[in-house]
Amino acid sequence: MDPGQIGEAFKNALQPSGLRPNALRLAYRYSNNKVFHGLETVLVQANAILVGHGILP
Repeated sequence: MDPGQIGEAFKNALQPSGLRPNALRLAYRYSNNKVFHGLETVLVQANAILVGHGILP
């Protein structure tokens, strides 16, 4: 759940869409606001689950 990998996957998923640069910029901005701003909460919860199962993150 590396933010860099998530961003790269999103970029790769949008490549074949043929969106214009302005639309791509909007898509990146939206994903940044919706995905990356909430990612810390998800990672903290995921790490707690892993630690609870004896797996160090």
